[in-house]
Amino acid sequence: MNKVFLRGRLTRDPETRTTQNGKSWCRFCVAVDRRGKDAGADFINCVAWDKTADLVAKWWTKGKGIILEGCLRVHNYESNGQNRTASEVVVQSVEFCGSKNSSQGQTGNYSNQGTSVDDEEVPF
Repeated sequence: MNKVFLRGRLTRDPETRTTQNGKSWCRFCVAVDRRGKDAGADFINCVAWDKTADLVAKWWTKGKGIILEGCLRVHNYESNGQNRTASEVVVQSVEFCGSKNSSQGQTGNYSNQGTSVDDEEVPF
């Protein structure tokens, strides 16, 4: 089973793109705090597709909190004659949560599994 759950903050605004077939996607990085005193954080690259990508691009910016569910993908490629490996989380659903800069978090669960989201459904 390949299932990932993350709770963290976006390290930068999402980068949104559209494929030649009109399919939207976005990339973003999430800072996830490690447990323990002075443990630091891990910076995890993520990619979202379709409605989930549209939602992330519209409502999340640098510093905002996010909870996401997805799966880990590992890519092997060659660069300058050397074999490289990159990993990212392919996001399947997202949820609002408190961010570093807000005293009260907003919550809501949105997924890319056959659900469409109107502006009127977003909780703010």
